[in-house]
Amino acid sequence: VEQTAGGVRYRSTRTAGDRRDAEFAAVYRPAGPVFHPRAGSLEYFLTERYCLYTVADEAHPRRVEIHHRRWPLQIAEARIDTETMMEAAGIQVERAAPLLHYAKRQDVVAWASTPAF
Repeated sequence: VEQTAGGVRYRSTRTAGDRRDAEFAAVYRPAGPVFHPRAGSLEYFLTERYCLYTVADEAHPRRVEIHHRRWPLQIAEARIDTETMMEAAGIQVERAAPLLHYAKRQDVVAWASTPAF
C-alpha cells in the first residue's frame, strides 16, 4: 500500500501452494465530500459493523468485538489495473461498475478475541 498525493496505490499478490497465483492492483482516490451514511442506506449497512473475524488456525475461527464512530465516507473512483483474485478462488461474477467509497481514517477500539462458535 502506498499513499499518493491524491489517494492510495494498492497491490497484492497471493501465492498459495497448489492454487493459482492471484493479483490485485489498483489506484483509488476520493471523488466527493465527506459524508456520514444515514441509517437504512446501503452505505450504512455495509460499514456499520461492530465485530471482526479472524482464524487462529484452520479449525478455530475467532470473533473480536469492536467499537467505532460512524464512518467518514467519500464517494471514490478507482483504476483497477489487475484483478485475478476472484477467478483464482473459483468465484465467477458478472462485471459491473463497482460501488466505491473512501475513508481517510477510521479509529477502532477492539476487545480480546473469543471463539466464534
